[in-house]
Amino acid sequence: MSLHMEFLKMSRLFRDTVPVPTASHHAQEVHAGNVEKWLDLTMELETNKWLRHHRVKQILEHALDCALTLSSKGDEMTAWVGMTRIASAAERVFDGFQAAYYLSEMAYLSIQLFLHEHMHHYLHRMRQFFRETDHPTASRYWELRGLGLSIQRKWPDAVPSFQLSLEHLENCTQKEIKLRYRKTREELMVSRLSGIVDCFISQGWETDETERPRYVREAQKYLTRLNQYQPFNEPSHLSSLKAAEIALMKNNPESAQIAAERVLKGESLSSRKLAAFRPEAHFILARVSDIEGNGPAMLSHITQALMESLRFPDAVQELRVVDNALALIRGHAIRHGALDPILEAMVIMLEAKDWYTGRDHSKSVVNYTLQLWDGWHPEQTSREILKELYWAGYLHDIGKLRLPRSLLNKIAPLSDEEWRLIRLHPAYSKDILTWFGLDRIAALTGEHHQDAKGTGYPGREPASPMGMCIAIADILEASTSSNRKYKQPKTFAEAIDELVNFSQERYPEDLIRVAASLNADA
Repeated sequence: MSLHMEFLKMSRLFRDTVPVPTASHHAQEVHAGNVEKWLDLTMELETNKWLRHHRVKQILEHALDCALTLSSKGDEMTAWVGMTRIASAAERVFDGFQAAYYLSEMAYLSIQLFLHEHMHHYLHRMRQFFRETDHPTASRYWELRGLGLSIQRKWPDAVPSFQLSLEHLENCTQKEIKLRYRKTREELMVSRLSGIVDCFISQGWETDETERPRYVREAQKYLTRLNQYQPFNEPSHLSSLKAAEIALMKNNPESAQIAAERVLKGESLSSRKLAAFRPEAHFILARVSDIEGNGPAMLSHITQALMESLRFPDAVQELRVVDNALALIRGHAIRHGALDPILEAMVIMLEAKDWYTGRDHSKSVVNYTLQLWDGWHPEQTSREILKELYWAGYLHDIGKLRLPRSLLNKIAPLSDEEWRLIRLHPAYSKDILTWFGLDRIAALTGEHHQDAKGTGYPGREPASPMGMCIAIADILEASTSSNRKYKQPKTFAEAIDELVNFSQERYPEDLIRVAASLNADA
């Protein structure tokens, strides 16, 4: 079968696939097999030099359709890996706006996954293939740049990019929009105006209350423009939620709560369309609860917002919910001095996101960690040290909140690039907890994949004794867990044997001996 027909077949297959987050285990296994075939095809695109034949445009179109369909089905990581190869092939055989189009889709997938370095890389490559007089391509470039900067919390820099995108869009003819975009002018205007409103709202929340009215005025100005484009139902809900955020910034939580609850009822939208708005509505209710000083209600709405974002495959929304939630609970903890419930809530958030990593895994790691430390350094078991070990063990994987669910829950074999991203999570754990002012606990969580020789990840420094206890605890729990889909669990004795046989050069012998003496049921 020709490459053209292979991609066409895969495109139809993925279109009929059940969204990955809600698929059964069997369906996910079938999908994993299909994904491997598709990735082999994209590898062929990247390695073959004969792509300049007359069907190359169709081949790349079908390949791109596969990637976009995969992303819409909640398998953004697979889409991203394949799209790196598709974009490379397109860049080799096309020039002008055609090459820029494929690079823009690659940049967008990178933005969706919060891969900032890759986003800037592909936008830079895209920039080589168009001029500012090419209004449709320029509008897309500046929109993506604005979106990427806003996700990086660089809101003052994002606003001018969105404004430039609007200017180019206004200079596009209807024919150009029809040929280059899959959306109407109204939908495109709404997305760019919404991005600007979000930037001003975000800056308003981050600034001093005395400065907040200025950002409220700017957000309202662009919200008024956004309200002019309402030929379909979605923007009315979008506008309502933006107005609710502005009401909160103006200390009017009652009207914000009414607007959010109205969106959650959502009688005017289909369940799929409504799903896109529910996370933000729950997050507004979380802000209302925070203002009222109701921590438990705030945490409940945050968790619900995250769970809702996972039901509707959209990685950028999912990771934005996480980012905003961390900022909100950090502020709440600082104002109310109630840190322990907040830290517990972060693990519950992670449990909502990842089928394996959650309270059960984290508590097992804590259990092993404390046993290891007590057996290895019984003279150093002060209350302060045990508390540090407890929270470091419990929160060691919290950095996975900043990884997309489609990567954490993937059954198909991971590519080298996906493994590289997975290995960032200890650094993310350290960054999050440092941001919360928990420097000592942060340092320990950053070491949970390190060893005595500095050969682990993400750094090259040897782990501390406490960090090595967490690392061994994580190895034991991971080896024996029955919750992991991609590996058969070992017995505790088998896990210890493997640790003794293969890890003695990485960890002190006396620590390995303590591990071998542990009671798995303790």
